[in-house]
Amino acid sequence: MTRFLFFSLFSLLLSFSALGQGQWSISGTVTSDQALPKTISLASFSFPGEDFQPLASIKVKANGKFKWKGKFNTPNIYELSIGQRKVKLAVDQAEDIQVSFSPKGEGWAAKIEESSGTKMMQAFPAALQQLEADFFGEIKGEMELAMKNKDEAKLAEIQQQVGTLFPQFVAQLTAKVKAIGSSMAIYGVLDYIDPNKGLDIIEMATANLQANHPSLPVTRALVERLAKLKGIPCLLYTSPSPRDRG
Repeated sequence: MTRFLFFSLFSLLLSFSALGQGQWSISGTVTSDQALPKTISLASFSFPGEDFQPLASIKVKANGKFKWKGKFNTPNIYELSIGQRKVKLAVDQAEDIQVSFSPKGEGWAAKIEESSGTKMMQAFPAALQQLEADFFGEIKGEMELAMKNKDEAKLAEIQQQVGTLFPQFVAQLTAKVKAIGSSMAIYGVLDYIDPNKGLDIIEMATANLQANHPSLPVTRALVERLAKLKGIPCLLYTSPSPRDRG
């Protein structure tokens, strides 16, 4: 009985040890009638350059399968490159991400599974486009016709409609961005927000990310970007950019 208890405790400790290591992985397949690429490049987001630095070269087997795994340290944005196709991954936790590549035109289409952050980041552009269409789709057509006919009265009416609808549009857009939470997906999402019209949204999202992940590269990049958008020098992070070093 004592021996059984010892081995049970030992197994439990090993399980906790494995969880603490935080492994994450990328695996999948490349399908094509043509010659398969030999490797897929993986890069990680880096600050202060706000660019992607090479992390690994993932070998593609003869059957098209590939797999990479590494230690999960902190949430971040990663980038897979196959040919000229680049796919961003928002990795929030130790997870197993499946990626399928297939030919599309002269490039590659990518299907991502098992990565909620990446899915949110990829889904946002279409959701934003649909929201814009719901609020302003019909008005846009009316405005183009009024401009063509030089109908000043109609244009003034449309301007008033837009003024009424815009706060409602911003409220729904804010809710969609807020739903992203502190996921790394927010870094990609904010690329679609016009700072001239949505600075409050950018500020809200940046503050939320900073509250949850104050030391992350993505957070520091967003804080610096927000400071530039507001026209003030960023005093929080003073490390020189690689392009500024002699």
